[in-house]
Amino acid sequence: VDVSAARLLPALPWVETDDAAIAETAFAHLEERGFRRFAFVGDGRFNWSRWRRDRFVARAKEGGADCPVLELGSDPRSAAWERDRRRLMGWLDALPRPVGVFACYDAMAV
Repeated sequence: VDVSAARLLPALPWVETDDAAIAETAFAHLEERGFRRFAFVGDGRFNWSRWRRDRFVARAKEGGADCPVLELGSDPRSAAWERDRRRLMGWLDALPRPVGVFACYDAMAV
């Protein structure tokens, strides 16, 4: 059984997280705390990040809110991350406040 997030072995049965449910939970968490503006920062290298993004953005739009998206593509442990970190900081600075941001994974959130 393939338990990787990347589904590298398509011939094997696959077990994966419920990314739509993760996005719904993240949205509900932010909405319950009073946020009315939302944003998503993802890692386009991963299907699961795109699935989370798509559901989170759709949920925001269902509630009448825009949801800016930033897709980064370097591992936060790599040398290329410094460039992406600067992009992320500029993007965050430009967002209207207050805003609830859903990051696709823990390292991105940090």
